[in-house]
Amino acid sequence: MSSLIAIVMAAGHGTRMKSTLPKVLHRAAGRPLVYYPVKAALELGATRVVVVVNPATHEPVATALASELPEAQLSYAVQQVPQGTGDAARVGLAGAGAKDDDVVLVLSGDTPLLTSADLAPLTDALASGRDLAFLSFEPANPHGYGRVVRDASGAPLAIVEQKDLQGDSQRAIREVNAGMYAARAGVLGRALSGLTNENAQREYYLTDVVRSVAAAGPVVAATVAESAAAGVNQRDELARAEEILYARIRERLGKSGVTVVGRPLIDDSVEIEADALIDDGVRLRGRTRIGAGTHVDVGVVMDDATVGQRCVIKPYCVVSQSSVGDGVQMGPFAHLRPNSVLEDEVHVGNFVETKQT
Repeated sequence: MSSLIAIVMAAGHGTRMKSTLPKVLHRAAGRPLVYYPVKAALELGATRVVVVVNPATHEPVATALASELPEAQLSYAVQQVPQGTGDAARVGLAGAGAKDDDVVLVLSGDTPLLTSADLAPLTDALASGRDLAFLSFEPANPHGYGRVVRDASGAPLAIVEQKDLQGDSQRAIREVNAGMYAARAGVLGRALSGLTNENAQREYYLTDVVRSVAAAGPVVAATVAESAAAGVNQRDELARAEEILYARIRERLGKSGVTVVGRPLIDDSVEIEADALIDDGVRLRGRTRIGAGTHVDVGVVMDDATVGQRCVIKPYCVVSQSSVGDGVQMGPFAHLRPNSVLEDEVHVGNFVETKQT
């Protein structure tokens, strides 16, 4: 019986982020970037996820994902020398222990807006008999993206990277590669083994597997929204992706019975029970938990806080690594510093500060 295996490429140095922190560990809505594609693959049903890292990022990426996904069975493959996405996929596939008929997803570690629903058309295409499937979209400006070249019947023939485009006809193509693929392990392995670095960047392009597979069998390009496929390469792109994540979180909470007023910023890791009310200007971070019926008023900031049911947290309170019982009223402008505990029905007035209390 075949399995679904995911390879998440996270070996890039991310120099455009201008940071000593590896790109895939920069956070969006409270989670490292690499968390999101790994989680999407797991939600789609992947039984194994191989994260491709470089020697310097192996330990920090593994530590971060172990913290975020402690129950997940993840493994790591190290790309010793950066030689392109094709080489990264080859390293990942070698570490996957896949059988020829297993379905392999190949994803990028810097795509925080990707969901399992976005990936489902890839596995559906393979189930219907395709040899390889990839995601594509049409941006307003295709410059910088690999273009999808199709034959007269509309079937994908190849992906041509920006630096390797030939002639005005290829430059005029608007459909571009989103960078997510699915193929049977045997098909993918044979295509990867035949890659060369005879191109403008002298790298092994993963995109070249499309040309190789299309020459022998059917390939399909499934459409994905540009926002879902967006990768993060620099800080402004990170900010835009995070705005979308926060909007998705607010929508998800509203559907679960939480009243969300305005545009509070709530991390993906925060849990809020039904009938809570979260007001505008609130910032909830980390492992914060909010009980049913609690009102968190304007300007409140919480980090790793636990707040019980039916509480009133008045404007501009700060709660850090502390616990608040049921029926508590606090503030405005109260500050609970780490390891403070307010038991049930406690009232803490304005400008009160506690620590280890």
